[in-house]
Amino acid sequence: MAVSSFNDNGQKQFVHDPEILYRSDFFPGLGWMLTKPTWNELSPKWPKAYWDDWLRLQENHKGQQFIWPEVCRTYNFGEHGSSLGQFFRQYLEPIKLNDVQVDWKSKDLSYLMEDKYITHFAEILKNAKPINGADAALKASNVQGDVRVH
Repeated sequence: MAVSSFNDNGQKQFVHDPEILYRSDFFPGLGWMLTKPTWNELSPKWPKAYWDDWLRLQENHKGQQFIWPEVCRTYNFGEHGSSLGQFFRQYLEPIKLNDVQVDWKSKDLSYLMEDKYITHFAEILKNAKPINGADAALKASNVQGDVRVH
């Protein structure tokens, strides 16, 4: 559906690899692009506000997925905006902005194809360190690498 340059969970303690991309059913909402045919289909009914939530609705993305990077290429520097900065310091300010040049044309991105991605993501989950309990976020910040919460 679209390609994003933002990771909603891209805080520096959670991201490490600037060369990794993911697929998701959830629209990240910042720094994105889509194809002209997709825009031509959606633009006549595009809402004036809350378009990010609107685009997350199944009837609009029609099961298509979004590609986003582990390490953000976009940084939200606006503490004062439509959200009045209510979550800026807690969630947006600590976002890690990519500082590594990646030659995407030389990368094999075939793992992002739907049929391969299912296997690829299952392997990521299998290799992630399991964390149990209500304090999972606190525990995860003290673990190197990927984690999965039980």
